[in-house]
Amino acid sequence: MPFFVKDYSEYYKGRCYHERSLNSNEGWNNIGCMSFMNQPILKYSNEIRSAVRTDLYDNLDVIPFDKIQDFLAKNGVC
Repeated sequence: MPFFVKDYSEYYKGRCYHERSLNSNEGWNNIGCMSFMNQPILKYSNEIRSAVRTDLYDNLDVIPFDKIQDFLAKNGVC
């Protein structure tokens, strides 16, 4: 199984589990295939070398808040 599948499984069926969540159990969503609209961007997935996406949901240790703040300040956003 690819790493990203294991990663999502661990997140949605593990540390983020909720009995009413479609991603946390065997539920199905009527618009579930809409995510395939983003597939062309997946050809660049091998270029990603930083924290995995699910880490950005709740693992605050891997989010570079200082770099984000510097970027926003430099570009006049905050």
